[in-house]
Amino acid sequence: MPWIPDPACGDWVRAGLDPEGDGRWTIHTVVPRGFEAYARVLHPLRREDDGADVRWSQVAAAFGTSMSPTADLDRLCRRPRSGNEDVVTPQGEALKAPVEGLVPADLLAVLAGHLARHTSTPDRGVVGVWEGIGGLVSSAGRDSFVAWTPVWWLRWLVVPAWKLIRAARRAVVELRHRRRFRGNVEFGLAPPDPDAPAPGTGILAADAAAGPRLELPYRSHILFAVGIERFTGPGWIEDAPWLDDLDRRQQDPRTPAVFWPEDRLWVATNDVDDAWTLVGGSRALVDALVGDPALEALELPAGAVIEHAAPER
Repeated sequence: MPWIPDPACGDWVRAGLDPEGDGRWTIHTVVPRGFEAYARVLHPLRREDDGADVRWSQVAAAFGTSMSPTADLDRLCRRPRSGNEDVVTPQGEALKAPVEGLVPADLLAVLAGHLARHTSTPDRGVVGVWEGIGGLVSSAGRDSFVAWTPVWWLRWLVVPAWKLIRAARRAVVELRHRRRFRGNVEFGLAPPDPDAPAPGTGILAADAAAGPRLELPYRSHILFAVGIERFTGPGWIEDAPWLDDLDRRQQDPRTPAVFWPEDRLWVATNDVDDAWTLVGGSRALVDALVGDPALEALELPAGAVIEHAAPER
């Protein structure tokens, strides 16, 4: 998966996106206009007790809310915007929310299989990795620590068992995937921080860490050459240059934010703030995604706007 030093190969993607600051916030902020059809592939929640996937439609049924292609998970859960907090259904079932900006490994394999069948170049393509992943371009914003508490404190706690189980699972907390912001509260750029780690001290080699980016609205991406067929199985994890050993041990390693094939027949994107993947492509591709029982994929019209939380009463 070699680094692509010239991001001009992605200019066509940027040309199809709504410009930054236009205020529309349609799906075309992240996926280009001009495709025949669009789909939204929802990333599942996971049941805390057994790790089983739970679909958004199941969450809507549990809360008695209405499911739609543009649905917001917080609205489905009858809560204000939560920052992707976990969910407890009215029936008492604890669900782990999908991680924003990450495509679950098993879902990616299924999705990549469909994408590979709808391009003439499944072995050649481009992926873009968001530059803001903690520790990617420098050692800033990435660390880990162990959180603990004396066992005898637990005798003062009276909480449901599922909360104790969840707390135990999260005893080892990793601080990751967050950028370290430095500067003043004044308008304008802050002066350079002489103590900030230099590019190349993180996961990526220095040339890729300091090199040109594909500048898309609100996001900058580092590009790598790889065909979508590589993502149909787990083999990509060992070769991905944006992962380190810690990432590779995760159940769901960090995934690229944007994918496209050399023939440009589709684009798939998962923004860092989204718990879903948007796909623009042919009618046949979108029909295949929507019709696959292994996916929770819903067709979207061009220009669709994803809901923001507005709890139903």
